[in-house]
Amino acid sequence: MIRPFLGLRDPLFALSLVAIDPGLKGVMIGGPPGTGKTVLVRAARRLWPAGTPFVELPLNCTVDRLIGGIDLERSCQVGHPVVMPGLLAQAHGGVLFVDEINLLPPEIAHIVLQALSREEVLLEREGLSHRYPARFVLVGTFNPEEAPLSPVFTESVAFTVSTRTLPDWETRAFLAQKAGREIVLPEDIPQSVDIARRVLPQVQLAEKALRELCAVATRTGVIGNRAEIFAVRCARANAALHKRVPVTRGDVDLAIRLVYLPRVGESVLPGSAQQADASLNRRREEQASTSPAGSDGATSGEIRDELQPQTAAETKAAQETQSRRQVRQWEEMIFRNELEELRGFGGELPELRPVSMPKQRATGKAGGRHRAGVNLHRGRHLRSVPGDPRRGRLDLYATLKAAALAAPLRRKKAAGKIPVRKEDFRIKQFRRRSGLLFIFVVDASGSMALNHLTAARKAALSLLEKAYIHRDKVALITFRGEEAEVVLSPGGGISRASRALQVLRTGGRTPLSAALLKAWEIAAQAQQRWGVAGSVLVLFTDGRANQPLIPVVDKDERKQRSWEEIFRISGKLREVLAAAMVFDVRIMFVPGGRGQRLAEWLGAHYIHLTDKQVQPILETVQATVNPLR
Repeated sequence: MIRPFLGLRDPLFALSLVAIDPGLKGVMIGGPPGTGKTVLVRAARRLWPAGTPFVELPLNCTVDRLIGGIDLERSCQVGHPVVMPGLLAQAHGGVLFVDEINLLPPEIAHIVLQALSREEVLLEREGLSHRYPARFVLVGTFNPEEAPLSPVFTESVAFTVSTRTLPDWETRAFLAQKAGREIVLPEDIPQSVDIARRVLPQVQLAEKALRELCAVATRTGVIGNRAEIFAVRCARANAALHKRVPVTRGDVDLAIRLVYLPRVGESVLPGSAQQADASLNRRREEQASTSPAGSDGATSGEIRDELQPQTAAETKAAQETQSRRQVRQWEEMIFRNELEELRGFGGELPELRPVSMPKQRATGKAGGRHRAGVNLHRGRHLRSVPGDPRRGRLDLYATLKAAALAAPLRRKKAAGKIPVRKEDFRIKQFRRRSGLLFIFVVDASGSMALNHLTAARKAALSLLEKAYIHRDKVALITFRGEEAEVVLSPGGGISRASRALQVLRTGGRTPLSAALLKAWEIAAQAQQRWGVAGSVLVLFTDGRANQPLIPVVDKDERKQRSWEEIFRISGKLREVLAAAMVFDVRIMFVPGGRGQRLAEWLGAHYIHLTDKQVQPILETVQATVNPLR
């Protein structure tokens, strides 16, 4: 590889594989600004045959320009509507490139992804219905510091790779000297890709390699079945690139590194193959070390032999027996603790200093969401209203219709012409699809290990699945020890939140006030920053708050100050929430206890969580949020 492509090895390699097999769907290239992402993509046009469409999609593209519309000039000439194809149809058989794809408006991104999946564009207008083929490769670049890339993009294409800043002064000097010049790929790279396209139909994937790719997909926990399909295509394309008919061990390892690892949170940096391979080996070693007795401890180059049914059943039964024994011991311990606490507590919280209660939050209305999504620029066309064309998009047909209806009432009218006045102008009104922001706040303190932590995980994971279906945004906050941590910012992948919940560690004190403060910071800027219709708080805790924002030595003072902070923050948080739910995970229900008092302060629904209540809980949550949708 020549010097201008230092630090761009994986992006160039991924582009080459996509050029060989368009079934890989595309590449997302992330990295800091000025690291050559866009320059590389434009130089990579030579990887495709001459004449292949290469269409750039601007961020300010309109829906009509994207999917097509009516060519007014030609329609007037021929006397009937003439359809004009959009950018998606123009990219058929080639590449659709989106620079800064993470900043693409949601409604435009949805149309692009729908066309990428269906491989066609459906254009429907008044009196028109037309289909265009749209089989293209999607290539996008993004700077993760500006905005997170929607996980829908990373799940829809095979590769998500990264660039990095090259720190050594020699490389910096070389790149500065070449700045402004066109970078051209070496001749051998396009030639190798062209040969690989002809070799690809002959490449064969052995059953053993297929089983290995599927086994790794299971072990890494990738979401959906699209990843292993991409992995198989990646391995075959890499074999074709190296002029090999059978897929080898190296092809399988490359597919695992480029397809699977980014989907499970591993960063695939250029030039970091060793680190990525080492990470994969660590995952396999951990899997081998935690596998039950009787496993053969297969290495990365071997497929694990199936356990004998009798051995597996006996091992599983022994593990379940041990697990049930530990759960019973924990439940007995926490039951005794809660009985002692209840005797001394009396169902009352420590006395708080006088503070004015927060005002009642306005109840969310179904129409509020729609009103918030109505605008004059983007989204689905809702209606046309009188207005100034300089403020929005002119609806020509509605304008002419209004002028024609008013023409008989006007004195001045030219023969054969319809006079159009200012009051005839109609502009389009749109409705943007805006989901909700679910802020999951999960207690990970030491006392949670003794309560219904398993049920909390199960309920939270089920709610995450519902959020994915409705395309809502999700944030995840966990708190333990002395602080709260934002594990997942709004816009991050729901699969990441799911994995974080599954490996949640517990221990330490309960900094509930810090967690509520983090939730307030996110909810306060939710509508302006992420364009959501409202924020919904989902809190899982046992209510044993004992760590204030400002550390205190005395134990009693710690609890007193913690609840004073919670009281004040709850009032502020209540004002910026559309709805809230508090799940009390204590084994023993305490009437008028901390959980109910906290729910009262937040204006939230209170639910005492038990292991057998997941489905009723989901129904309660849906009943709460459905009026907001």
